[in-house]
Amino acid sequence: MQVKICGMTRPEDIRAAVELGVDALGFVMYQESPRYVSPDRVRLMTEIIPSRVVTVGVFVNEDPRRVIEIADYCRLDMLQLHGDEPPEYAAGLPVSMVIKAFNPRGKEDIDQVLTYPAAAVLVDARDRGLYGGTGETSNWEAARLIGLSRPLVLAGGIGEDNIDEALSCVSPAAVDVNSSVERAPGIKDNEKMARVLKRVRVWEHKTSNKMRGPFVKRNGDP
Repeated sequence: MQVKICGMTRPEDIRAAVELGVDALGFVMYQESPRYVSPDRVRLMTEIIPSRVVTVGVFVNEDPRRVIEIADYCRLDMLQLHGDEPPEYAAGLPVSMVIKAFNPRGKEDIDQVLTYPAAAVLVDARDRGLYGGTGETSNWEAARLIGLSRPLVLAGGIGEDNIDEALSCVSPAAVDVNSSVERAPGIKDNEKMARVLKRVRVWEHKTSNKMRGPFVKRNGDP
């Protein structure tokens, strides 16, 4: 199982996460977010990330041409669409790079998720008009059903207090943590990151979970 830590803003947090064995790191490219980082800053930070770690840019309703431009400039491996992007939007991007975030509530939402052109689906919670990063728990039952058919990343309020339950209920291919491992928005807590990663690895060992993770390099390598 893979672990992604999102909302990275500082080189020191990146180094700590890499040392702990994280699989993917996310950078929020949405200017309204308190965790926003500019393309210039992301480009500098990706230079210190080892090749084994997947870099993910998080975009919200951005012009698709700008998404590709930023991805190339920042050397991003995958593109996380976290807004209201329709299927035809994603179809115009390299689908193998796309992770689409959803906040599914019922069967109609799940049906939409299952047909969306993306390499993986991320289930998150959306509240108060915010596009993720709320700390709210996502719909685990909907996530479980989606994960039966699509590579699934579970997000939304996942932290050391509930990660064992979340993994047991959903059994995702990957988990995405953000606010639960922070001291402040964009400022990560090394001890919290370490505890979450340890719990994932313990659960993985106990269940012998060998599921291929959805985070891959641009060349397709996991």
